[in-house]
Amino acid sequence: MKYLFLAFVLLISSFSAAAQDARSDAQDARSDAGVKLISAPEFVISAEDEAAGIDGKMQVATDINKSGDVTNAIVYVGPSWPCSSDFYNRVNKVMRDAEKAVRTYKFSPAIRSGKPVETRVGISLTIGKSARQKLEAKPSTARTDPNGPKSINAGVVNGKALSLPKPAYPAEARSARASGTVKVQVLIGEDGKVISAQAVDGSPLLQFAARASACEAKFSPTTLQGNPVKVSGVIVYNFEP
Repeated sequence: MKYLFLAFVLLISSFSAAAQDARSDAQDARSDAGVKLISAPEFVISAEDEAAGIDGKMQVATDINKSGDVTNAIVYVGPSWPCSSDFYNRVNKVMRDAEKAVRTYKFSPAIRSGKPVETRVGISLTIGKSARQKLEAKPSTARTDPNGPKSINAGVVNGKALSLPKPAYPAEARSARASGTVKVQVLIGEDGKVISAQAVDGSPLLQFAARASACEAKFSPTTLQGNPVKVSGVIVYNFEP
């Protein structure tokens, strides 16, 4: 009987310990939290770069340590800029400046099981005219234009191109065996020529090459209600090593 009683006590203790562990796990789960931005100095490109047409939303992969400090920041989606301008070095500097700016950000670190942990997040930076329009955005009270919209969104436009040059495979990308699809957001003018382009996903090693080819694409002019319009669309490229 003594041994039976002892086994019963041990069983109760086991259940009690399990319940305590479950409560502890539940408390830890409740204490989990993602990173929170504490301070972020504003990143603004120069007036000259904005006037030149460097614009849009950039994405920055950001590594954050247990103290909430940024240990690394890499732009993986660059900005848009006009196809008529050879701005590689200029845009590259904007991207590097954006990375420097994000490295000064301060966060409250992510919490897992009640303890701070290292993590990676994506930071969006809107620059150029898009940034100003975002700040100045107000509820629209304008009436519908009786002549119809001045641009349309056409989705993926590969099949609508009269000419769609194949992008070069960069040597650096080939050495790294970078492959896969790259999507390029384009704005096509009333004459069917690409006005501006921005690679919006895919390997960073392939994005500039894809964008360069997108700028060389040609389309038939698009009209709506008899009026020529600009077309916003996406060109998809597939790179194979």
